[in-house]
Amino acid sequence: MPPITGFTILGRRSLAVLACTGLALVAGLAYFAFARPLAVTPRLGPAPAFRLVDARERPITHQALAGYTVIYSFFTTAASDRAGQVMAGQLRALQDHMAQDPARFERVRLAAITLDPERDTPGRIAEFAREAGADPSRWVFLTGPPLAVKLTAGSGFGVYYDVVPGGPPVYESRYVLVDGQGVIRGIYPGPNLDVPRLLRDLDRVERESRATGAARVVYEAAHLFLCYPGL
Repeated sequence: MPPITGFTILGRRSLAVLACTGLALVAGLAYFAFARPLAVTPRLGPAPAFRLVDARERPITHQALAGYTVIYSFFTTAASDRAGQVMAGQLRALQDHMAQDPARFERVRLAAITLDPERDTPGRIAEFAREAGADPSRWVFLTGPPLAVKLTAGSGFGVYYDVVPGGPPVYESRYVLVDGQGVIRGIYPGPNLDVPRLLRDLDRVERESRATGAARVVYEAAHLFLCYPGL
């Protein structure tokens, strides 16, 4: 029988530590899998890259909004577009709500993209923004070449719309929540917005974005085990 050396004892201790660590990891994963102690908002996929212009004709890209949690909406300025008017009213109310708690919503922005860029020039969306009561420091309106809008709204955000000769497009009303890393975290049907659900998801996304160290590991585990609301 070989003699027991310090190296052997150290090796056994290392194996014991590894075994305990492994058991703790397995226990922790099992706890997340069944107890779901932390609810997170799903990561639905990447938001599109884009290059559009705002109401002042300034180029705006997706990179300009990096680091912000952004609520995207889609509209036209046509007087016959009742859905667009309803959505503008819903977002104005949300903007006013956020203004009452600036610290909580410091990194949140609103972005409205027209689906009728041939008619909705920068001047026209600027007028629409004024009528909607938009705060330009928090809520940006975007237009651009029709192909750029189509690639952003249609292909990128999955918004269905159909160009109608002589009139505004027919489109699907929706709001899209995108986190500061450019990941889509929520899609909400319009024109009426489910504000409680959006605010719940928004708070979860904001808390997750601020997590560091061990807390970040906990959030990643929650995503791994699909700890999503309603699941």
